[in-house]
Amino acid sequence: MTIKINEETKEIIKQKSKAGRTGKSLAEEYKVAPSTITYILDPSQREKSMKRQAKTKTLFTRAVHNFCTRQYEGKKEVQDVVDERPERRPYFMVRSFLKYKDKTKGVDTMTHLEKAKKILWSKDGKDSNGYEYPYVSCAMTGRRGSVMAKNKSPERITLDHILSKHAGGENNLETNMQPLLQVINEMKQEHTTGDFFTMIKWITEGPQFKTWVKKNEE
Repeated sequence: MTIKINEETKEIIKQKSKAGRTGKSLAEEYKVAPSTITYILDPSQREKSMKRQAKTKTLFTRAVHNFCTRQYEGKKEVQDVVDERPERRPYFMVRSFLKYKDKTKGVDTMTHLEKAKKILWSKDGKDSNGYEYPYVSCAMTGRRGSVMAKNKSPERITLDHILSKHAGGENNLETNMQPLLQVINEMKQEHTTGDFFTMIKWITEGPQFKTWVKKNEE
């Protein structure tokens, strides 16, 4: 049975609180939710709670609306600026990693291009899995990719900042660069490797992935 909280009872609760009673014990005595005691002791909390609920409802409503009204705009064509000269793709890849803005970027990029090649194919011209230029292993999947593959190709290798620039990572080819398949790099985005792996774990431990695994095992 819930005790009706009238104004007289509220004053009694306030006095008991001042005397040292906890909100939990008062909630148990008057058979109400702890939040009710909180609102009695501090009326401003109710208004704050209502504002939070209103904001959440607004965000959720907006999310549902966007989902139901989103229009397919068609796949955007991605221009491969070096399509006519595939041998230049590694050059532009390194330049993108370094993001040079000075007038000597061409010279610097060529120098760093050779450095990147020595790092990626460090074992007598081969990578850790024995692949030779332009093929190299994706650092996360181990799958073979190519630095000469076209943009958006399943085999395209890109150079990833292990610690993103957003998180304070440096343009250091030796300590902060890893080859990733483009699709993996786009999923990783600005996340740290640890955060990215955590999200993958969420997926592999989730119900949809388990259902998919079970279905494919049948």
